[in-house]
Amino acid sequence: MAQRWEFGAALGELHLFFMTLWLILFVNKCVVVVSGTGVTLTCSANPPGWPPPQYRWWRDVEGTAPGSSQSVLATGAKYMIPSAHMGSEGRYHCQATNEMGHGDSSSVLLQVHQPPRMIAKLQAHTTRRAGSADFAVKCGAQGKPKPVAQWFKVCNYLF
Repeated sequence: MAQRWEFGAALGELHLFFMTLWLILFVNKCVVVVSGTGVTLTCSANPPGWPPPQYRWWRDVEGTAPGSSQSVLATGAKYMIPSAHMGSEGRYHCQATNEMGHGDSSSVLLQVHQPPRMIAKLQAHTTRRAGSADFAVKCGAQGKPKPVAQWFKVCNYLF
């Protein structure tokens, strides 16, 4: 914001800057996405202050102390991950900054879920003698959250 005044032949300009205390808003403190899908994290300051703030994004990295310097992932109000994977999971931080200083940072937790997939497949055919008590079948599945196995025999739920 600039104000101009004139005294005789002299012309001057006064620039007024002000900083407001920023409140960084995240509607959801935890965001859940499915592996392979895109996600956009959005940050906003309320009130935005003057001059308008710039935003920077970083994320917690395992093995570094809280508050230590983190590398900036992106600048701008939005941070986009085009295809989330398990390595994308973690806590992301946003901070507003302008010429007057830095606002408080805020964070959002990104969780990445995976659909279940079989890791140990059943045999297509098993034959046992009638009355045999040593019959056992195993299956294994992987996913996030952890899948639960349900057993069926000829379309009937067993347990």
